[in-house]
Amino acid sequence: LITGMLDIYALLFGIAGGIGAELLYSQPLGGFFASLFSNASTTELAASIIKCTLFGAIIAIVCCYKGMTATGGAAGVGRAVNEAVVTALLGVFIFNYLFTQTMLATNPDIQTIK
Repeated sequence: LITGMLDIYALLFGIAGGIGAELLYSQPLGGFFASLFSNASTTELAASIIKCTLFGAIIAIVCCYKGMTATGGAAGVGRAVNEAVVTALLGVFIFNYLFTQTMLATNPDIQTIK
């Protein structure tokens, strides 16, 4: 859940940064908002939040499982941490690929820049 909330903050701060850059260089905000609203669809924004939330879930599940099943003392914990990091990264990479391909297949308009 927290990773999804962090993604919302990142999206908001990205928009705020774009507005700040426009104001810093004395540019009108109309072009920025026109580009933002024509290129950022609600499908993409929702997919971003869902993806980040599921990334967090994958990492949490893998790390908790590896931590709870660690045996062998301090050396076993070290191995479990290493396995958790590798497994979580692979899980995130595989999920990212599958999620992105599914999004692009079901929403072909995402691929076009407007």
